[in-house]
Amino acid sequence: MKILRISTAAALILALALSLFSCKFVFDTPGSRPEDGSDAPEGKVKATFTILGETAGESDWLDPGTVLEPVGVGKIEDSANEYEFLGWDADGDGIAEEFPYKLNESVVFAALLKADPKIFHYDIYVRGELKVSADCKYGDDINYPEVSSFIEDGEAFIFMGWKYDGAFDGMIRTKVTKSTVIEAYFADSQVLKLYYEGGLYAKRVPQGEKLPTLAAWGVQPRDGYEIVWYADPDFTARSELAVMPQGNLTLYGRQEKQGGSGTISVKSDEQLIKAFDSLLLKRETEADISLDYDHMPLQQLPAYLSANSISLFGYRLSASSSDGRTVKLAIEYSPLAVYRSENVLYTQLPSANLTLERSDRGSGYNSFAIETVEDCVQVTNSEALYYALENGVRPVPVGKDAEQLYAAMKDVLREYVSDSMTDVQKAAAIYEYLIMNTVYDGELLEKVIKGENAEGYRSFCLEGVFVDRLAVCDGLSKAFSCLCRIEGIECVRVTGKKSGSGVPHAWNKVKLGGKWYIVDVTSGGTLTGDEEVLSYVYFMMTDKAYETICSADAGPAAGIKCDAEYDIYEQRGLLAETPEEAAALIKNYIENAPGGRSSFELKLGYKISSDSKAVSEILKHMKSSVNISYISSGSVFCFIYDK
Repeated sequence: MKILRISTAAALILALALSLFSCKFVFDTPGSRPEDGSDAPEGKVKATFTILGETAGESDWLDPGTVLEPVGVGKIEDSANEYEFLGWDADGDGIAEEFPYKLNESVVFAALLKADPKIFHYDIYVRGELKVSADCKYGDDINYPEVSSFIEDGEAFIFMGWKYDGAFDGMIRTKVTKSTVIEAYFADSQVLKLYYEGGLYAKRVPQGEKLPTLAAWGVQPRDGYEIVWYADPDFTARSELAVMPQGNLTLYGRQEKQGGSGTISVKSDEQLIKAFDSLLLKRETEADISLDYDHMPLQQLPAYLSANSISLFGYRLSASSSDGRTVKLAIEYSPLAVYRSENVLYTQLPSANLTLERSDRGSGYNSFAIETVEDCVQVTNSEALYYALENGVRPVPVGKDAEQLYAAMKDVLREYVSDSMTDVQKAAAIYEYLIMNTVYDGELLEKVIKGENAEGYRSFCLEGVFVDRLAVCDGLSKAFSCLCRIEGIECVRVTGKKSGSGVPHAWNKVKLGGKWYIVDVTSGGTLTGDEEVLSYVYFMMTDKAYETICSADAGPAAGIKCDAEYDIYEQRGLLAETPEEAAALIKNYIENAPGGRSSFELKLGYKISSDSKAVSEILKHMKSSVNISYISSGSVFCFIYDK
């Protein structure tokens, strides 16, 4: 409690009663009484009463010496406090005057009040669960809990903001102004979030609809400025979007001078790298960057940026500056996803092991785990699309090529992956799909081995997998990583060299059931002559098992340890403990397989003296007239047959 001599404005007076003996009072609205007294009759005086800085009432013009009787007031409160009336102060000394009061000159009486802060209460609910319950005072900060988007019963629910007393207007309150019930609000799709000057503004916007401005929420920039939108909170990547894309979108706005130069402003080396990465992802050829910090010598910038930026693209970079502060970058790119090999050298054999089945997801399904990710980036090409997904960022495709590739990947997952699957089952389905639907580009491999120019070939990129159905390890490993990430499965691409030959190679490390494993899709399409056969040898391997096949380049991915054991053959009933059991398995699969040339793989769980003797003994027990050949990898045998 404290005693206040109130003289501030903007108070709410709920009730006020004034009574004076033999004097008439007229209650005016604040500011209606002349301030300079120019209308005062000669020889007359007046009493004016103010409460919380506002005129509450005044007397008629009176003769000097008129005696005023005690004046009482009713309940007084404003947004933050309730007040106890202590008396009237006529001279600003904070002491109440005594009544009756002789009015010898015009006087302004200010109410002396004792403030008693109001106690407010708010409850915050998330998905029906009470997360915060607090008593507080007016103007206190509201302490919001962390909230994440989620998937439930196959539907993605995106956190949009907060409902206040059941109403959602797309804005977030940060201060307490009244008692209230606050609930987390989720939407199932097409959520636009705009962050601007500490506030969040959100609404649902249909795909293809023009993006709204903040004027929809009554927010305007100051004169001479405009709000410019960026795809990142560091304001390094300008948004090019004018209409709402498919899925959700998050943008970050700030005021900039109208008709500005378009110069990107950065305040640290970290922001500089982010800005340069954004240029590379959009394949922009030039940009002006203002270095608003103590930076390295300009002649060192090209080498620094090339060494620390994303390494997906071949490019040449130059930098120049006329003032030592604003740098003009010029970027010349190598061709991307332009050429396709003329000759297809291999044919994919059907496999009796294949478990791919049609999913129960419909064509309109879009509740992928990636859709619940808040951070997003606009992408215009396949390499940017891969980069965004592998880094756990939700891509927003801009342009026909990126849109079609992203849609093609989602179509694969809609068709062959279901929400009821475990992550291991999802990864296996992706592995099988890529092997059975993509042929290895042997012609491009020959170019690489011979040292010929292989720049710009689509088989290195996602186009090779999802458009041409022809790819090398680079494209296949990128595709596996992208499909896993869309499903919310952590996955990275690893590069290195084949042991012995030294030929460059790429594969993946994937986190399943809390443990990391190696997956090599390219090797899983095992080559034998001019045919490819499906093999599970390269699915969920350990570092120890893989070290004889490839060695990884230095980098973060190489440091991920894969030491957990998983035997897919045992899990799928493809482990034979005797020659008789192996013969029965093969015969059963062959008899139930469609006609034509196909393959069947199993693992032998017993000791053998040689591959040929083991196969001979199995075939003896089969007593089959089917023409069968085989290839082997350790204890795993793949039988190729014509039925």
